[in-house]
Amino acid sequence: MSEQTSVTYQDFFNIKLKKFYEYVSDVMHDFSYAIHRNLREEEGKRRIEVWRSSKNENVSAIVWIEVVKGGVELDHYIATDVLRSMNEEGMTKLFFFTNTDISTDTKDVLDGKDHYVFTPKDIIETIDALEVKKMSKAIKKRKNVKVLSGMVTIRNYLKNHPPKGRKVFVNTSTLSDLAQNYIHLVRETFNEVDRLDDINNLDQATKERFIRLLSKLLPELRKTLYFKFTERLDYISDTIYNIMQNLVIYISALAEMESEEQMNKARDAIETEIDTLSNIDDKLEEFYTEQMKTTEKLSYNLLYVSIGVIAFMVILYVLIVRSM
Repeated sequence: MSEQTSVTYQDFFNIKLKKFYEYVSDVMHDFSYAIHRNLREEEGKRRIEVWRSSKNENVSAIVWIEVVKGGVELDHYIATDVLRSMNEEGMTKLFFFTNTDISTDTKDVLDGKDHYVFTPKDIIETIDALEVKKMSKAIKKRKNVKVLSGMVTIRNYLKNHPPKGRKVFVNTSTLSDLAQNYIHLVRETFNEVDRLDDINNLDQATKERFIRLLSKLLPELRKTLYFKFTERLDYISDTIYNIMQNLVIYISALAEMESEEQMNKARDAIETEIDTLSNIDDKLEEFYTEQMKTTEKLSYNLLYVSIGVIAFMVILYVLIVRSM
């Protein structure tokens, strides 16, 4: 979390999952872990993910986030569900976060080697410790700029490499894979940033590494300008372009020591667009269902027309026979 202020118990009462996730991210980054993949999620209540150690990619952990309404106790069977999920994923490390207190029985079940359980008390203590750590470091001031370096970079790149030729139609059957490729690209990029100990104190080698990353992102941005989708899903074109544009802005601001506020703004915009891509399978299902209904309706119409023509021919034949 940027610009984090003091946290109190009241902040966790009826807290939204999205807000609680910010505290979880702060704690996990302090443990040098970065998100790897999402396992399950129940909207507004629970999120289960796999996070990977930034120091050793062979070390991963289950991160279980459980949010309950104020005054409501944790489900009595939650600990059993957590351990079952760990077993299914073959994980031995656990980070369990909740916005309420945990009973002794539940904590005893969750307890184990490399098992970390965080209640509001633990989270507050960790956040306070992080603030002390931040204040003890010499922070380089990031600069506010009128024109973002990322926008200048994009403008110059497209000026020197203007799109040429016709747009390429993306087959609807490949759209799900395309969306997953961009989601993976974003997550890998964010993980690279999240592995940094301090984004405000980058050495020259790290800056150059992210500048090289920009040289790979810019051609991807240009490629999105060629995409063309079926009219019903044409909005995906803008979604993908916005993701790549904001990703370039985000990395440029990081490397050029521009406003952290602008970095967060670009990242939030990316997350919003990623949500759209994450729901693409549902949109495709709706699209295919409507296509089937349209095809079925057309088939019935053709059948009715055929029956009408046949009936007319029969009547005409009968009239001709009678007139002979």
